[in-house]
Parts: sequence; structure tokens; C-alpha cells
Amino acid sequence: MKQNRLLGIACVVVGIAIILVVVMFYDKHAEYKKEKKNESGIEKLDLNSFITEDGGMRVSFSEVILSPIEEQRKLIVFKQIAKVNYTIEDRVFEAIDVDMLKQNQTVYYEAEGSFVVNLEEVTKEDIVEDKEKKLITIYVPHPKLDSIEIDPNRITFDDADKGTLVFTNLKITINDYVDIQKELQNRLQEKLDTTANGQEADDAAKEMVKQVYEPVIKAVDSDYDVVIDFKETSAETEE
Repeated sequence: MKQNRLLGIACVVVGIAIILVVVMFYDKHAEYKKEKKNESGIEKLDLNSFITEDGGMRVSFSEVILSPIEEQRKLIVFKQIAKVNYTIEDRVFEAIDVDMLKQNQTVYYEAEGSFVVNLEEVTKEDIVEDKEKKLITIYVPHPKLDSIEIDPNRITFDDADKGTLVFTNLKITINDYVDIQKELQNRLQEKLDTTANGQEADDAAKEMVKQVYEPVIKAVDSDYDVVIDFKETSAETEE
């Protein structure tokens, strides 16, 4: 009787041990599968393809890089403030250029220029893989001055400088105003679109574009690094 009881206890112990082994194996297998999947639900297959968690669709490595989120298609990489001024002249008699018969007033504009990298111009040919070094080089276009935003709250005027024989206030026609706006816009363009600003924009672009693409590349293969460089322009190619 005692032997039967001991045999029963032994069977229970062996059964529990078997269950523990099965549970531990299942947990390790599940943990391994979890490690293979990145935070985006992507399971690594090889460098040039991966499989999504839900649909199991195989996608090429370059296609993922070429699909940045919509708001990053045109990436603002550098901003610069510029100040310009324009002197408005009004004569009592248009044909007579005499200081005592004319008045001047200077207007000051302040604007912000934004330099943008257009990621839509990046093609499959611009993505170069070095398997030995585990390195992806992406060639992007140089940043360009994309917009100039004039701050209406920063437009100021000097007091009018009137000649001794001028007794009226300075008058500006609609045509005068349009001409002034065009001239100030041209001056802002020239002041912002300089070699120095272009160099600063280039330096900023490499780091900011890398921040866009690096997480995508790491999602496919965490061992890979990314380098951002610029496409050759037609002028550079001719040289």
C-alpha cells in the first residue's frame, strides 16, 4: 500500500516536471519570435526584404526607404532671418530732382527663409548598399530656398524726410506699392539665397535627413548604419 502511494507521488512529480519543461520551451520560443520582430511589427528575413506582421507581404528594402511619412516629403532643414530696406521717394514735381522739393521715407522688412530637401527626388538608384561594411548610403538633393515669409509685425517705417518746400504727406499709389513689394522680395531672395546659407543648410540637411531614414533602416537590420550624401548637380558633373 505504501509502495503504491510512493509510486503515485513519483508519477505526479514526473508529470509536473514534464509540464514545466514544455512551458519553458514555449516561453523561450515565443521570446525568440518576439525578438525577431521590431517595434513596427516587422519580422526580419534578410537585408532586401521583410514581412509585415498582419499581411505577410514581402517588401523590398529600398521601397521602405522610399516611403517616408507624408509630412516629411519636403523636409525643412534650415531657416534664416533676413532684413532689408527700401527708400520711397516722392517729388512735388516729378521732373525736378531737388532735395527741397522731395521727400523720402524708408521701409524695413524682416522675413524668414526656409531651406528644404525634397525627398520625393530620391530614387532607388540613390540608395547604395555596402554589404561588407553594413552601410547604406542615401543620396539626396541639395537643400533649396523654398519659401520667404515676411513678418507683417516686423515691417517698420522711418519718419519721412521732407524738403523745405514740401508741405504734403508722402503718397503711394497701388502701382508704387506693387513695385516696392517686388523689389523687397528680390532683395530678400538675394540676401537669403547665398553660398554661406547654402553651406549651413547642407550641413543641417545631412543630420536631419539621417533622422528620417535611420529608424527605417534599423527596423530592417539593426546592424546597418546610414550615411547621407548629396546628388551631383549638372554643374558638378560638368566640372
